[in-house]
Amino acid sequence: MIHFADLHLHPFKEHSHNVGGKVNSRLEWGIKTLEWVSTLAYHDDAILTFSGDLIHDPESMRNSLFVNLLQAYDRYIERRGIDFYAISGNHDMSGYNGIEDRSSSYLQGLSIFRTFKLIDYRGVGLRNRANRIWGVPYLNNPKDTIKLIKDFNKSSDAGDILLIHSDLPGATTPMGIQTGDVDEYIDLAYWKKLTKKYQFVFAGHIHKHQRICENTYMIGAPIQKDSGEINTTPGVIESGSGSKIKFIPLPDTFPRFIRGERQNDSLNWYVPHPPKLTSEVTLENSGGYVINRKKLIKQYAKDTKLSSTKTKFLKTLLTKI
Repeated sequence: MIHFADLHLHPFKEHSHNVGGKVNSRLEWGIKTLEWVSTLAYHDDAILTFSGDLIHDPESMRNSLFVNLLQAYDRYIERRGIDFYAISGNHDMSGYNGIEDRSSSYLQGLSIFRTFKLIDYRGVGLRNRANRIWGVPYLNNPKDTIKLIKDFNKSSDAGDILLIHSDLPGATTPMGIQTGDVDEYIDLAYWKKLTKKYQFVFAGHIHKHQRICENTYMIGAPIQKDSGEINTTPGVIESGSGSKIKFIPLPDTFPRFIRGERQNDSLNWYVPHPPKLTSEVTLENSGGYVINRKKLIKQYAKDTKLSSTKTKFLKTLLTKI
């Protein structure tokens, strides 16, 4: 099985440059990434799973993107007969999503294909396999996530696979920050207990490949989405028999974000070095006032009753700017 997530297809204008007469469209590279992933599955006669965020913009999809996606899916997946099991991420849905108040999803449109199976809120059997695969789409309330997994646990068997699109306890972003979005409801010990019967849990949402615990993996993005992912290695996960797991990095023939001035390079996406800031910033024309960022964060946390975890996250984020 080949597992991937967070493709974020979109006709991004930024960095879709033209160097030496060669157009480097980020949408084009996104489609090529889908081709690369499907080719891995095709050569191994493997199943594809996707853990959310196929599309980037949750509000609208351009006609060109819609046509490119349908053509690519038909050419690289449907005609090859590759079974594709997917769940919806937050970018695939236009509104609030809960168990009782469900948002529509772009992925519902791919149900016209015979090979495509959207498994939001359900479990299905796998071709020529004894185990099943279960799907937890992005849910705005972590309590809904817990409830859905508990419902699955009533019917799932040991050795089944769980797909989920969510932050997870202990996961860090590409910038090395632990967001703590679910920590109020789920700590690592509870997560292990909640998902212990599944052979594997493959998660999307955070674009950095990492192992959360014995059976749980944050897959990471298959191709870099923005410059915040410069220090990540994009790729996919291959699972084999037993508990064998292998991370397959994106080939070097695909572009990546690079910090610095553009070279004679028509492949990669270059971003300038950020300006160096001190902990104190003087505002021009401010009458001499000086803003201390640490004090500002402390006062903001006090005024908004921000949790200690989110306050720590904000401090870490601003010190990296």
